[in-house]
Amino acid sequence: MSGPQVSLRPARESDGEILHAWASDPDARAASFHPEAIPWDTHVAWFRRSLSDPGCTILIIETARGTPVGTVRFHRRDEESAVVSLTIGKQHRGQGYGTAALRAAAALAGPDIRTLVAIIRVENVRSARTFRNAGYLPAGRTTVNGHEAVVMRHERPGPAAVVPRRPRGTGA
Repeated sequence: MSGPQVSLRPARESDGEILHAWASDPDARAASFHPEAIPWDTHVAWFRRSLSDPGCTILIIETARGTPVGTVRFHRRDEESAVVSLTIGKQHRGQGYGTAALRAAAALAGPDIRTLVAIIRVENVRSARTFRNAGYLPAGRTTVNGHEAVVMRHERPGPAAVVPRRPRGTGA
């Protein structure tokens, strides 16, 4: 299945304004576990903390022409798993950018991360479909801040098993 080509780059402080715009979109707020508006000062403080947090990776999704269309964020839960968040700018939704970005981002979660977990409000059918199309599988339900959510998981392959070779000519 092909989709749009995307590239991913680490977020930088200059991305704060566009991230705030994407997160402040009414549809994005409605799909969030914290649907209230995000004041600019609160966003700036969160963004600066996140950029300096070694357990958090924020990637900017760009089109083949370099246009930013959204963000993928990994937040480490423990040594081998991370929670994944996805936001696509309103004018770029429904064009396959989310699925393409999730597929590409899985390789960038960190070498020790084996399990990627998405927690999605049950009403957010479009997001669940995007994660499913990117290879995430339903793994149960939970409640976050009073909102029912579906949990989806993507298991990344572990390091290849190394099978020792016998030296030639040793028989056996």
